[in-house]
Amino acid sequence: MSARAETSQSKYIFKERELLNAALIVAGLVVLVYGRSLIGDLLVGGADVIRSAYPVRQHFWSIIQRGELPTWSPFLMGGYPIIVEEQASLFYPLEWVFGLFKSPAAYNLIIIFHAWLAGFGSYILARKLHLSKLAAWMIVVVAMFGAPLTARVAAGHPSHFYGRSLMIWALVAILYLAENPNWWSALGLATVYGAQLLIGIGNYQTALYTGLVSILFGTFVLVKIVAVPQRRSFVTWGLIALIVAVGLGAARASVTLDVGLQSSRQSGLSADSLNYGSLPPIMLSGYFLPHTFDDPSITDYTWPEFALYVGSAPFVMSLYVIRRRWRENAVQIWILIAILFLVLSLGEGGGLFSIFVKFVPGYQLFRNPARHGMVISLAVTILAGYGLDEFIGSLKRRAGELRLNQQRYWVVGIVIGLWISAQMWMPE
Repeated sequence: MSARAETSQSKYIFKERELLNAALIVAGLVVLVYGRSLIGDLLVGGADVIRSAYPVRQHFWSIIQRGELPTWSPFLMGGYPIIVEEQASLFYPLEWVFGLFKSPAAYNLIIIFHAWLAGFGSYILARKLHLSKLAAWMIVVVAMFGAPLTARVAAGHPSHFYGRSLMIWALVAILYLAENPNWWSALGLATVYGAQLLIGIGNYQTALYTGLVSILFGTFVLVKIVAVPQRRSFVTWGLIALIVAVGLGAARASVTLDVGLQSSRQSGLSADSLNYGSLPPIMLSGYFLPHTFDDPSITDYTWPEFALYVGSAPFVMSLYVIRRRWRENAVQIWILIAILFLVLSLGEGGGLFSIFVKFVPGYQLFRNPARHGMVISLAVTILAGYGLDEFIGSLKRRAGELRLNQQRYWVVGIVIGLWISAQMWMPE
């Protein structure tokens, strides 16, 4: 089969109204779970919403409302350059919704919209990977309501939630770029990456992980999906998208860099600080058995770092497809991503983290290696989608074999019956 033929087979064209129906169903799921928060003064989230996320936003936009540029606040930590604060980003356009209304409903609406983004993006990603609708909806539910995302909502860490939602769209954008390497697709990819940079400091770590998983997934797409004549265009437009994204994020990054060069992170964190928040190996069971090994040292600040649960059934389905289809490239790439990020989540205990800290730009600035779990959960969820399709396909094949056997029995029975009848009516 030619490379062009392989490419045409890898391209999924959405059927009429499929995307619209998916968007509406995802919206219905979001409203079902979060809808009550759009009425009244109930804030979505836990302790950090009240301690920082909501009051800092109120303070930030109040400064703007007075006609001042929020470069400095004397009310935070004895004086603080609030313009770089991740809890109130002037640079991230979706935060302007809060700036217009400054109400709990406005704060909740931004959270709800990103939950919808995560669900809708997951559906598109699954279908573009040629997963069935049933598998796609399983992925949607896990992506929207699994612990890696909802824990950030519950803890009151909206910037982390925003970035994790956009990570899914980065992979979607790569697939669209593979199908049509042009400036429109590149603009979509640049918008996703640029938005991640505009969110702010709290999301730079997620942006780093998004970049790493995009390189791995993009390389797979380049080699296995993109037709040979289009590979140069794919790489060229991808690099252009990266340059545009950096340009979009430059305004946010410039002020952040100015403060960062005066902080304790200017030359990188210490080894102990970098390893803080590593995932204890015994807690790996948290991917399928939540709260199996609770640790009293995990406080209200650190618990979201170890929120891994994606559901027992999806985890089993991921193991099922690994056993049945591990030789397939489409499965192998997600196995590779899951293993790599799993080892990195262990910090120095995994052996690979210290190498990344030394050679990968940006790794020396961020602690909490357990946050690699956001990518592990995504990989496990996609593998579960493949596993569900394989399991259903296996059931259909067995049912088909059973029907075929039944047909054979009927044929044999009819033949025997005809032979007996012939013997009975045959003259002596």
